[in-house]
Amino acid sequence: MDILTLVKFANYLGVAIVVITAIWLTKENAGSRNMVLATGALVGALALFAIELHFELKGSTSYDHITAEFTVDRSKPPNMSLSYPPKTKMRGTEEVVASSWLSKSNPKALEQDLNKYGRDLSVFSLLYYLATNEDDWHGRAKYGRSAPIFIGRNPDPADCSFVTDQDLRAELSKAGNMFAEAPNFFVVGQRLCLPPKSRIEISEKSFSIKNDICQVSFSMEAYGFVGYAVSEDSQQAQHLPQGVQRFVGAWQVETKVFDNRAQNLNTAKYREWTSRLVEGAREWFEGSK
Repeated sequence: MDILTLVKFANYLGVAIVVITAIWLTKENAGSRNMVLATGALVGALALFAIELHFELKGSTSYDHITAEFTVDRSKPPNMSLSYPPKTKMRGTEEVVASSWLSKSNPKALEQDLNKYGRDLSVFSLLYYLATNEDDWHGRAKYGRSAPIFIGRNPDPADCSFVTDQDLRAELSKAGNMFAEAPNFFVVGQRLCLPPKSRIEISEKSFSIKNDICQVSFSMEAYGFVGYAVSEDSQQAQHLPQGVQRFVGAWQVETKVFDNRAQNLNTAKYREWTSRLVEGAREWFEGSK
């Protein structure tokens, strides 16, 4: 439990005790006009404080939907090829490398549970996006006149919760993800710089980052593999060749800003970070518009 929850409760309780005892004392000494006026002012100020506490300390919750699809061709075993929606080239490159590693290290993995393969690859891909595109929650500095060039900053240890390659692999392994030992997430020596006091949690179908101010949760809804694809031009379903299947999944994203620190001086920075994180994930999985 957040310590500020107890602090807020203690404030409400303290206000109630002060108001009740002040009115009691004043009632017993009603002959003092000054005490009556002072008690009225005190009760009014405390009532205003309690009202503002209630209305100002209100967080927010927003929801997003991100599709995560790819097509797998297993028509010529043991070879396997993947294809992706247009404009998702970087995601496709990394997922193909991870899948190639899996087909060599554990050739029977796809025969055991194809849907698990789709879910696990999507979780791995989300982490890879985080490690390569959002490795510093402060963002990246932009330079250049004719074209933007993004350059990483040197993160301040006092303003970071560091997450290493080993940390991510340990969480993936604990969740039973088949890509826990896939090729490196990071350049040697690199670490994720997340907001202070941030914690990462990974399950079979979800990934979340939580700290004192906010929480971002990605939950995978895997609808499975199907034998058709939808044409972007005609929006009509087209049957795929034998041995070719399309994985259909979606990330349900929930972003929360907690009540207790809704008016924190850094909340705007956290909102900017969560927005960039979610929109970047959308571009990673769905492609740029």
